[in-house]
Amino acid sequence: MVKKTTAALFSLFFVFVLSTGASYTHAASWYAGVTKPGTTYLGMYAYIKTPTSYPSLGNNGESAWVSNITSTDDWIQTGIRYYSGYSGFRTYIEHTYNGIHGLDEVGTHLLDTSIQYTVQYEGADGRWHGYIGGYDKGSWNLGTYNNVQANAESHATNTQLGPFRFTSVSYKNSSGIWTVNDTAPTAQSPYWVSKTNNANFRVYGP
Repeated sequence: MVKKTTAALFSLFFVFVLSTGASYTHAASWYAGVTKPGTTYLGMYAYIKTPTSYPSLGNNGESAWVSNITSTDDWIQTGIRYYSGYSGFRTYIEHTYNGIHGLDEVGTHLLDTSIQYTVQYEGADGRWHGYIGGYDKGSWNLGTYNNVQANAESHATNTQLGPFRFTSVSYKNSSGIWTVNDTAPTAQSPYWVSKTNNANFRVYGP
C-alpha cells in the first residue's frame, strides 16, 4: 500500500489488501524511505537489496517498493514482499485502478541480492508501467504526472524491517529526464534510516 500524500494523511491508517490466492488484513502501515514532494513526476526507480537473513515477522509482513500515486489514490507499485508463511522474498507488481485492487506475485528475490524496480509513465501508450529487473510486468492508465515514492513498509511495530538497502534511487522529472533523488529519506518510529546520500540509504529496525 503506498504512503498517501493528501493533507488528511495520518501516520497510521486502516487498509485491506487482497492478494492473489490469499487475503491479509493489516491494522496499519509504517514507512521508511522517500516520498517525493508534489505530483509532477513521470517515474521512480531504485535498486533494492535484501538482507543476509530473513527478518522476524511474527504474524505480519513487510515490503520494499517503488510506486506512484494519483490524486484519486490510484497507484502502481513493484518490489519485494515477505509475509508470515512465505519461504522467501517474492517479487510482485500491485495496483489500484478505479478503486479495484490487484496483485501478482512474479518470482523470488534471493537473500543479499539487488534488483532494480521501476515505475514510469510511457508516452507511447499513455500508461504507467512497472518493471522488475528491466522486464515490463504490467501497465495501467493512471494519468501522466503523479507523486512517486521509494519506501519500505511494515504492518506491525514488532516486525523487523529488512534491513533493506536502496541504491541509485532516481526519479523522472516533468521533462522526462531521470534525476538522482534529492529528497531526504525519512522513517516512521520505531524504524530508522541511515544514508550515504539521498539516493543511497538503508532502512531497518526496530
